[in-house]
Amino acid sequence: MNIFETVKSSVTAREAAEHYGIQVNKNGMCKCPFHADRNPSMKVDCGFYCFGCQEKGDVIRFVSRLFNIPPYEAAWKLISDMGIDVADIHHPTRTEPAPEENTSGQWKEALRKIYDKQFEQTVSRMCDTYCNYLQLLNEWQYAYAPRSPDEELHPLFVESAHKRDYVEYLIDILQFGSKEDQALLVIEKRKEVKELEKRIERIESGDGERPAGGIAVPAG
Repeated sequence: MNIFETVKSSVTAREAAEHYGIQVNKNGMCKCPFHADRNPSMKVDCGFYCFGCQEKGDVIRFVSRLFNIPPYEAAWKLISDMGIDVADIHHPTRTEPAPEENTSGQWKEALRKIYDKQFEQTVSRMCDTYCNYLQLLNEWQYAYAPRSPDEELHPLFVESAHKRDYVEYLIDILQFGSKEDQALLVIEKRKEVKELEKRIERIESGDGERPAGGIAVPAG
């Protein structure tokens, strides 16, 4: 597991809220720290959701918002403050000192370097997936463009029209954005990208219709 997955599987938003001094009642409700909340309007369990301001997310986003720090730093703060064991993420190479031979600072720095490499690989993979998707969107825009004003719009043409600019925006973040922006995107879009990878794989395997020009699209 990577740092984010390890943290989210080790501590809940409720545990973090209580650790940082927020009073949570027996129903899992507390006053929202993100707006002027007079009565408890935030539900905290594994994640959190405020019925007042609609702020929501997982434990990392909760701490990120609570302390106004990037998600990457929020994850490390939880590891430090909650005593989360991160030794199972990845072990140092044989050329590095064993954990017991390191000071805590050296061991943490070694883990940071390991995480940085994993993070870069994740960002690169997500960027490749969105680039492949953008190519499909461009193809669909051409292949399914209406030929007359009365022609019904094809769903894939509509998808292309709605999503091309947004996908280009995501690619810009993954290629040129700050590490903090990239980390937030990784957290929010991880599930979406996995589903997109499966969809693209089905298309490339020919499991779908093939309109004029040989462009593969999924059936239905």
